[in-house]
Amino acid sequence: LVAANSPIFWIDIDTEQKVPFADLIGEGNRAVTMPVDQVSSVCGFIKPGSRVDVVLTSTEAKLGLLTRGAAGGGDQVVTSVILQNVPVISTDRVYDLQSSSSGYGTITLNLPLKAALMMIQARSIGQITYLLRNVHDTKTEVDRTRLSVAPGASFGETVHQFEK
Repeated sequence: LVAANSPIFWIDIDTEQKVPFADLIGEGNRAVTMPVDQVSSVCGFIKPGSRVDVVLTSTEAKLGLLTRGAAGGGDQVVTSVILQNVPVISTDRVYDLQSSSSGYGTITLNLPLKAALMMIQARSIGQITYLLRNVHDTKTEVDRTRLSVAPGASFGETVHQFEK
C-alpha cells in the first residue's frame, strides 16, 4: 500500500521479485569476476545463463612447463583449455537472464573454489579467451586440447603437427 500524497516509485509497482545475486552461486562454489573485451567475450554474445570453455594462452616458462623449445632455447607459446562448461552468472552487474545488455567489461563465473583460484592466477600469467558453447552441450573433453607454437615455426607447420 502507498500512503495518500506519497510519490510512487517503480519498486512500489514492480511485482517481479529479484533473486539476490548470492543465491545464484552454487553450493560450495564461488563467484569470480574476470575482465573481458569484445574479442574475449565473443562480441558480447556471452550473457547471464551462458556456458563457456576457458582457454589460456601463455608461454611454457610462465606456465612452469619444461621448455621443449626450438634450437636456441626459445620459449613455446601454449594455448590450452583450462576449464570447460563453466556457467556465467552475470555480465558487469546484470544477472537477469532476460537482459539484453551489451558493451560490458566483466563476466562473473560460478566455480568451485580451486577453479576460481586457477582463474585468478591464469589472469596474471597469460591471455584468457572464452569459447561460447551451446547451453545444451554439457559434454566435456577428457583430453583437454593443447596447441603449442614453437618460436620460428609457422602457424601452419604447428597445426600440421597438431593434426598428426
